[in-house]
Amino acid sequence: MSTRLSTQPHRLVLLNALPVFLLSLLLVGCGSDRRAQPQPEPVQAEVFEPGLISTPEAREFALTFTPDGQTLFFTRSTESDTTPPYTIFMAHRTDDGSWSTPEVAPFSGEHFDADPFVAPDGSGIYFFSMRPRRAGAPPLDDPDLWFAERTDDGWGPPVNLGPPVNSEAGEGFVSITRDGTLYFASDRDSAAHSIYRAPRQDGSFATPELIDAEIETNLSNPLIAPDERFLIFYSPKMGGYGEEDLFVLFREGDGWSIPTNLGPLVNTAAGEGAPGLSPDGSTLYFTRDWDIYRIPTAALDALQRDGT
Repeated sequence: MSTRLSTQPHRLVLLNALPVFLLSLLLVGCGSDRRAQPQPEPVQAEVFEPGLISTPEAREFALTFTPDGQTLFFTRSTESDTTPPYTIFMAHRTDDGSWSTPEVAPFSGEHFDADPFVAPDGSGIYFFSMRPRRAGAPPLDDPDLWFAERTDDGWGPPVNLGPPVNSEAGEGFVSITRDGTLYFASDRDSAAHSIYRAPRQDGSFATPELIDAEIETNLSNPLIAPDERFLIFYSPKMGGYGEEDLFVLFREGDGWSIPTNLGPLVNTAAGEGAPGLSPDGSTLYFTRDWDIYRIPTAALDALQRDGT
């Protein structure tokens, strides 16, 4: 299998509106001096649900929500003998507003599965897996992308997305727009990750194309906005604050803006990845040192308006 596709910090989540902090990135450098105005104290990123979702004995990453925010999915890696090394877990919102104890998702637990992403319309969930493409075959050497449909009774059996999305190389870190355009990482054309885009076409997907952006290869964890107005990703090769940083691209016509680092409230000397957003866009989720962190997007808005 592809080491990068299985062990680097991962991606993922839904968004119904462009968050304020991403809009504010467009204002940096416009000539307006706002630093004379009082600024609120910085809000620090905090571990999400410590001891329940983020635990010291496991690695957790790639958080995604159903559109109503009542169910979440994430990847957990443990040393357990009862589950594969990477398994997708789920939890439900309880009556008192807390989260239930995570349990293995009904479509996971038997094979190497990771990086879930719930479709913006809630119709199903995408993820990558090493499971065999057909019954009786051996597990894959490199991961493929799969889809499990939401049904009246829960979740249907995972279906391999097939070619041209899946190749003989590794595919992973999938996200999808509201109109069905698929974004994912693959090492099909090189030894390093690149981000690909595959529009919906005739009930399937068109041939994936490498996104045209001023970014190097060896990047991953693409999170596309449902309206395709921006793309968040991680890279260990573009400089910044630490091992891997999170960056954002904005859609500009048929192309993309230059990458913008999300700044020190998100990126640190550790490694950050697996970007995700709450359904209402008010909270950014990401992975740092194999725990899931969150920070209000409004805090990042204040940081960017300050120009730091």
